[in-house]
Amino acid sequence: AISIALLILTIAGVVWVAAKIYRVGILMYGKKPSYKELYKWLKY
Repeated sequence: AISIALLILTIAGVVWVAAKIYRVGILMYGKKPSYKELYKWLKY
C-alpha cells in the first residue's frame, strides 16, 4: 500500500513539474532550453 501511494504521489509530482515547464516552454518554441532556463521556468 505504501509503495502504491508513493508511486501515485511521484507520478502526480512529475506531471505537475512537466506541466509547469511545458506552459512556459511552449512560448519559447524553437529554442533549446538549458538546465538553468528549466529551473527558472519552474519558478513561474
